[in-house]
Order: sequence, then structure tokens, then C-alpha cells
Amino acid sequence: MSIGLGWCVLPIQHAFGRLRGESQPEREVRSQRWVHRATRRWARLVTALGVFQARYEGLERLTRRPLLIVANHPSLVDTPVLTCCLPQADFVVSEEWLTNPVLRETIRRSGYLKAESGPLVIRDAVRRLRAGRTLVVYPEGSRTPEEGLREFQKGAAFIALAAGCEIVPALIRVTPRAFMKGQGVFDYPEVAPLWSVAFGDPIDPADYLAGGEGRSAAAARLTAALQDDFEKRWERGSG
Repeated sequence: MSIGLGWCVLPIQHAFGRLRGESQPEREVRSQRWVHRATRRWARLVTALGVFQARYEGLERLTRRPLLIVANHPSLVDTPVLTCCLPQADFVVSEEWLTNPVLRETIRRSGYLKAESGPLVIRDAVRRLRAGRTLVVYPEGSRTPEEGLREFQKGAAFIALAAGCEIVPALIRVTPRAFMKGQGVFDYPEVAPLWSVAFGDPIDPADYLAGGEGRSAAAARLTAALQDDFEKRWERGSG
């Protein structure tokens, strides 16, 4: 799917977009909509084959724009799982995916943001949110290990504070474990795993701007609150 998109469909779509006079952001959004449609077809196929299940809660919280989703990252296929319910989404991805020959062209044509860009990724993320786009951030920075959530990085909080955009937390669980940290492809369970995604109540970053302490202190408080919320929900689901 990704090879066909990245090396065939999306280049053609970009070429026609340039002929129509579309801007780079417009071509990126169109590419992301192609990715959404292709991913939904993939999900229907693997569900019909009995190797994949997905369940979503709180989808009504995805109607607002702009939309900043902060999610934990338990498996390799969390991005497709989220893409299925997001017709347009910018993702912040690590450098290793940009060197993957299967995915790199899809990532590049879709304009996904590079996590390693530091302050630049925050600036670009804010610009996209202010344009009414949807952005997904994995604050753990890598997949969730078996023993529990990683320490959250502050990038998502800085983005929310700079954009003045509420955060919608998305807790992802996989039961039984599949494609998680330390698992190989051949460790896939016999029973079709269920990816469950629960979108929580929006969090207003303005609530963490208090006492004139500045954005850095607010980002630390907001990140700690996010970590606490996710850990409590994760532990309830695991126990």
C-alpha cells in the first residue's frame, strides 16, 4: 500500500496539483486524505481476514478544528490506526522513518514533521494548527515499553501553548500485545489483536498559564498533568 502511494499515486497527485496552481500545504493535505482513504481500505481488508480489530471511543471529540491529538505509542501500527479515523492529519515522525524505503516517499509527500527538527517542528506545528489542520504528537518519542509509559517530552505542551489549541488525549491499547516494543513480526498472536483508542476530554493549555511564570514552566506543568492522566488510565486498563 505505502509503496504504491508514495512512488506512484502521490507523485501524480502532486504533479496535477502543481498544474492546478495548488500551494505546497494544499498538496500535502490532499496527500494526507489519500493516505486516509488507503488506510481505511487496508483496515477493512485485514479486519475481514481476521488478523486485526479496531475500536474507537469518543470520536465526537474530533469534530473541532484545529485539533491537536496527543497519544501514547504502544505499537508499530498506531499511526495507521489513528489515520483511519482522521481524514487529514499531520504526524510528527522520527528520522528513522524518513530513511525507510517503503514509507519515506509517503511521509515526504504528506509533509509530515520531523521530530528531530527541535524548535522548527514547534514553529511548523503551530503554523499548521493555526491553518485549521489536525496534528498528532506521540510525546513518548518512541514505542511504549512493556513495563509502562515512557516519560513524556514537552514538545506537545509547547505546541499547544504557542497555538492556543486544546489537546485531545488519545489512549491506545493493544490486546493481546502485537507489534509492541521488543516484539518481532513472527510474535504476532493467533487471536486477532484489538487496537482500542479512547479519545478523552479536551485539555485547555491556558489553565496551566498561571502566576506569570512563563511558557516553560507552564509546559512542564501541562506535560506532568498529561503524563499523570495517561498513566492512571493505562494502569486501569492493564489491571
